Amino acid sequence: MSFYAEFAAHYERVFPFREVVLDYLATRLPPAPARVLDAGCGPGHYCGRLAAAGHAAVGLDLDAAMIAAARAAHPRAEFHVLDLRDVAELPGELAGAFCLGNVAAHLAPADLGVVLAALCDRLPPGSPWMLQTVNWDPLLAGGLLAGDDHLFPDREIDGLVFQREYAAFDGASLVFRTRLRRGDEILFAGEDILHPVRWRDCVALHDAAGFELAEHHSDFAGAPYDEARPGGSVMTFRRR
Repeated sequence: MSFYAEFAAHYERVFPFREVVLDYLATRLPPAPARVLDAGCGPGHYCGRLAAAGHAAVGLDLDAAMIAAARAAHPRAEFHVLDLRDVAELPGELAGAFCLGNVAAHLAPADLGVVLAALCDRLPPGSPWMLQTVNWDPLLAGGLLAGDDHLFPDREIDGLVFQREYAAFDGASLVFRTRLRRGDEILFAGEDILHPVRWRDCVALHDAAGFELAEHHSDFAGAPYDEARPGGSVMTFRRR
């Protein structure tokens, strides 16, 4: 069973739906009934709400357990079990797209470039592509480059404790370890490989694929981006 299939049962408690995220997306996506893509949709929160608002919302995720949960909860939306690297196989045209929750960090830069080129081919000029990632710049400047591990503060959620760690950075990728426990009981433990990309390098990948940066924030509330501030990086690109 995969990392995310095991975690699917707990996902919504750890990463609940957030209205501020939906508002950010909705004010930048084309109006309904535009066909919009959630690349790495997980349990389909945002696809479901966009579909309820009249969009032709499409979600894709590599993990079948996540897609099964999404289809059960949000029947108005369209969901596919599909690797981001195969986005060119998705049927139909798109009017906008987004990728949330550091999903893109699962792709090596070369693979991300392939995905961006495929998306550019599917989107009309001027259409939006929104990408959320961890703000890798302060982590790389702070200790990862020196070989230090990065342990996030524990998150307590309804009696559960969610723990995350970045470890074994080799200059190109790192190990992302995750654990969910209730008291001394481990409900879930897993690890995956992530590929840190500094924000300027991310913009360069987009530029090469045919996108230009329109907005850059630290969060979905619209705080200005600060490359020294730990947290998030939320970019809105436009297809040239």
